[in-house]
Amino acid sequence: MSIKEKLLVKEFEPEYISGLAELYKLLGSKLSSKLIQTWMKSRKYSKVLVALLGDKVIGKVTLDMAYKPYSEIVNLMVHPDYRGQGVGSRLVEECISLAESNGFTIQFLMADVSNVIAHKLYAKYGFIVGILLEKLASEKHVWLYRFSDNTFVNEFVRNHPLVEYSVSRSRVNLKGKMLYLMKWTDPITEDSLRVYLQGQAGQPLTGGTMPRITAVQVCKNSQEFTIITCEKHKTVEEASMELTISILNKSSEKICIEDIDQLIPSGIELIHGSLSCPFSVEPNEDVSIELKYKVSRKFDIPALSFTTVVLSYYIYVRQLFSSPIVVLAGFDRILSND
Repeated sequence: MSIKEKLLVKEFEPEYISGLAELYKLLGSKLSSKLIQTWMKSRKYSKVLVALLGDKVIGKVTLDMAYKPYSEIVNLMVHPDYRGQGVGSRLVEECISLAESNGFTIQFLMADVSNVIAHKLYAKYGFIVGILLEKLASEKHVWLYRFSDNTFVNEFVRNHPLVEYSVSRSRVNLKGKMLYLMKWTDPITEDSLRVYLQGQAGQPLTGGTMPRITAVQVCKNSQEFTIITCEKHKTVEEASMELTISILNKSSEKICIEDIDQLIPSGIELIHGSLSCPFSVEPNEDVSIELKYKVSRKFDIPALSFTTVVLSYYIYVRQLFSSPIVVLAGFDRILSND
């Protein structure tokens, strides 16, 4: 039986602290009491998974699941003596399984640009580059994305078996927003799907925002259709958040928006605007939906990798996809140093 088959993967419990401390030490780091407290306090939204070989801790990973449909795989660690034996694979598999079983259909993670071994691991499970560092940037990390089978991205790929994928190396302009671009193109039909990401390469110590899909553009069967979210301010201001969802139809026929589902965390309330459906967007029409939300004291999602509060929207356009198109808006919290 292989090491991978012998492994048990369990959620963190205090009994694993000594083994984790040894793992951190071997990897040149320190497991602080503050980090342990953070793990315990964040268990509702963040799962720390421990790989056990008998009683020995030989791996660890964190899976953040706070804002559907996004989940982030964070800080994958494997004991040096057990690398190349399937430990990392098993932990990634557990993260994907746990995320998908809870409705988190888009997984993302940050990878070192020079770690080819990690690239091979993540590529094996369908991760692709989303945000790539610019040529002259000092940042040495990239963001990788994985889309589950029941997403609009994979639906497009399945329907275009010869699709070619490309990613921008710098930001591109879309309606005045500078965004990173993921693009799938069918060289035969010239159909294309463009997914635009708000964010930055890597994770700055300060001032970063959670990388997220902020716009989607579809060119399919002579139809051209764009959905983009625009935040009116970058941060949560006076416990409120305002944004616009813009829907632009450059097709020669109208497009029907059959439904819009908002995936809003508990403790956030829509106080202005409406997502009433269905409605049509006529050719060359640009429809704007103005929305305002209030954050109450019931909101309990802690700052995870980023302080960003995320609002997600599933937009159903069955002329184009059976799966909903996903766009997100994000507002960064200014946290006290207390």
